[in-house]
Amino acid sequence: MSSRGQQLEALLKQRIVILDGAMGTTIRTYGMKEADIRGQRFADSKKDLLNNGDLFSITQPAMICDIHRRFLEAGADIIETNTFSATSIGQSEFFVDDPREHGGRKDPAFYQKIIEDKSLNDLAWEINETSARQCREWADRVANADGKPRFVAGAIGPLTVSLSNSPDADDAGFRVVTFDQVKQAYINQVRALIKGGSDFLLVETIFDSLNAKAALVAIREVFDADKIRLPVSISAAVGRGGETMISAQTVEALWNAVKHIQPLSIGLN
Repeated sequence: MSSRGQQLEALLKQRIVILDGAMGTTIRTYGMKEADIRGQRFADSKKDLLNNGDLFSITQPAMICDIHRRFLEAGADIIETNTFSATSIGQSEFFVDDPREHGGRKDPAFYQKIIEDKSLNDLAWEINETSARQCREWADRVANADGKPRFVAGAIGPLTVSLSNSPDADDAGFRVVTFDQVKQAYINQVRALIKGGSDFLLVETIFDSLNAKAALVAIREVFDADKIRLPVSISAAVGRGGETMISAQTVEALWNAVKHIQPLSIGLN
């Protein structure tokens, strides 16, 4: 395990460690408009990009770094990368025509093209590595100023697709995407987050434990192939009452599905 990972584990044994706040809602307080997220690079994009908050790491880095700075100065020990949707699958929502608008449907054949799309993969890599480097710079800058260690969590979001549930009420066995496709998208993200300087990986806001399994398998495959180990944390999204995930799986079922990786932490929101 990396030295920073060991340092974080040691700190957790001493006291409560503070994670930063919500990136998406904080971005909104800056009043950014569509033109701000597009910049010159994405000026000709055919679809609206304003809800693609991860893209701000590229087009408005000063704002994203200011948010990291504010969280750190407010007392956060850990800041998360701005990479909630930074996979080829996540970015396809903003850069690829939706076949459902033309009488088609999203299915594994559609997502195979997404997985093989070099421009989407390159964009996902750039967002992840750039965001991790931005976090690393500010975590180190604040830590060097006051002598207290700060850590970077590589944020891995849940995607907009589910591996456990069918979106077609008339075809319960249908899945829009395969496990291997989701895993491959996560592998690209994991490698870029590590390359950018993440201290540990946070599989966050997971609503489907099979999606979480795909992310965790991707992480393990990267660790094994690249001869590296970082701590892994998991945060799941639960429905009203906190008893089940949004996909109707119980909290206990989630724990049974992921406990073998011995996560640094597991939480619910």
